[in-house]
Amino acid sequence: MSMLELIGNDTDTPFLGLFGVNHNGDNCDVSIAGRFGFRADPCVIFPFLRQFEFQLKTLLSECITAETEVQEWIRSIWTFVMETPTSAFGPSEGKDLSFVIYAKGADFEGISASGITGIWGSMDCQQAPPKKLWEIDDKTFYLEGKMVGEWSPLVKPNHPMLSTKGIPEKWPGVFQLHRSSQLFIACPSPHRISSLNESTLSNRMSGIYAQ
Repeated sequence: MSMLELIGNDTDTPFLGLFGVNHNGDNCDVSIAGRFGFRADPCVIFPFLRQFEFQLKTLLSECITAETEVQEWIRSIWTFVMETPTSAFGPSEGKDLSFVIYAKGADFEGISASGITGIWGSMDCQQAPPKKLWEIDDKTFYLEGKMVGEWSPLVKPNHPMLSTKGIPEKWPGVFQLHRSSQLFIACPSPHRISSLNESTLSNRMSGIYAQ
């Protein structure tokens, strides 16, 4: 399954405001990554993030069951984002929203985004095995292995998919992929980086997950 991740801030709280949802089913993969409220008080923004993430998970499960076309999944997700009350995004009211969707079906694979300044794929990268960190109750936490190799930008700097931050006023377009990737990494607006390297990824991506 291919996955999406956003690069965190170059601050003491690099992952503040990040959220993500993934769904893997029969002939379909969907990964969503986004961010809002990255300048807010962590205690204030956390419940808004988790509630929005929960609603996305519910929507994703429902629309994949009901719809058969990848473009319809993406359109349903964007409709949900655009119809969500701005108050649900916390103090920023969605003005700092960055949102990326990756979707793959039986005959189509694409990415749609708003509020990002760049996106790369691990076309020529290999990932080292994960490292076990700790165990809490019945869950084991791992640190993802580093991606080593060359990262390729999916689009040029002036591509329409790279847009200003905020809730879109109309459905963003879908960029069809002709070559897949194990991992896609996007840079949320207003931050900008010219290229990806090991230092950027190790300092500004969490890479921690539970099983």
